Amino acid sequence: MFSKLIISFCNVNTKNLALGIYEYENDNFNWIELDQENIINGATGITYFKNRLWLLVQKNNGENNLCSINNNFELEKTYPLQMTKDAHSIIVHDNGFLVNDTKHNRLNKIEIINNQNEIKETEFWKYSNDLDDVVHVNSICKKDNKIFVSMFGKKSEEGWKFTKNGKIIIIPEKKIIFENIFHPHTLFVIENDMYCLESATGYVHKFSKKNGHEVILKLEGYVRGFTFDENYFYVGASARRRRSKSTGTQNVSEAVTDEDAQSWIYRIDRKTLEFERKSLAIYGEEIYDLMIYNQNDYHFSKKDVPILKRVWKYQDEIENYKNELTHYKNELVHHKDQLNKLADIEPKLKKFEKELKIIKNSKTWKALQYYLRFKKLFQRKNI
Repeated sequence: MFSKLIISFCNVNTKNLALGIYEYENDNFNWIELDQENIINGATGITYFKNRLWLLVQKNNGENNLCSINNNFELEKTYPLQMTKDAHSIIVHDNGFLVNDTKHNRLNKIEIINNQNEIKETEFWKYSNDLDDVVHVNSICKKDNKIFVSMFGKKSEEGWKFTKNGKIIIIPEKKIIFENIFHPHTLFVIENDMYCLESATGYVHKFSKKNGHEVILKLEGYVRGFTFDENYFYVGASARRRRSKSTGTQNVSEAVTDEDAQSWIYRIDRKTLEFERKSLAIYGEEIYDLMIYNQNDYHFSKKDVPILKRVWKYQDEIENYKNELTHYKNELVHHKDQLNKLADIEPKLKKFEKELKIIKNSKTWKALQYYLRFKKLFQRKNI
């Protein structure tokens, strides 16, 4: 039986289509429905806990949610995150979760409380007291009862794109395991060996007691998202960003090819390290996380046409934009009418001011002023 992958897409262009199931062998893909009432900008970390899939969601307003999905792939519960901003990866820890609070350079612990109706967020560890992202803490894993964290390192003056001093540390002591990594992501432990993806170079790093550190593969694309089954490793690779997420400015392209504009899933033979890949560009540009879909746990029966669904979402968004544009056009027409009325009033006002000035300079006006003063004075004396 072929493995199926649960795939999260971050920073999506097609709102609310951010999570899917993909069968590599048959190239089959199905969307998992997320929140239909609120706009979702993407999904990041995924994990499995207490017979549920747990997912970090990027909201339209820059906030994050933690979502639980049941065994029928239905959205069960959404928990708004109050402390955690720009949430990246998630792992199970002490009957709860550890989550990267990337904006605040820390890890937060999340506990599900009150019969799964609420969550409790507490700070677990922080790299610095800065109130904004300065090192881009982005991934977590546990190995030998120790917690490992990856980060980009101090931001380059040219921006995150050029920051090459990433590192992997053990917390809380901040012991450096490896450094000078160009955008590390996706720490992962398999059979007590730790793996890390160097996103900007495509290197797959392995850390083992037997061989220490070694680079076992070089892949194309911005690699992020890693999982495995009995025979294969699976690695996600994202398309090159056309615009910087942090600044909004257009990225300077370096000979962008057709391959640069696509997202990919690599399937790697665990014994030989030979690999092949398939494009997922028609579903999403940026892959964040991967997880093996265990058919004993989940029951997926929905049948849809994923490409059509994405096209329909685009069409809905275009229709919404058209409606907004019509509204703004009507507002503009209204304001133009108001301006035209003001334009009509302005010459009349000027004429009135001119006539008033003539009246004030007349003998009659001056006589009236004297009369009013005399009347006021006379009234005071009578009082």
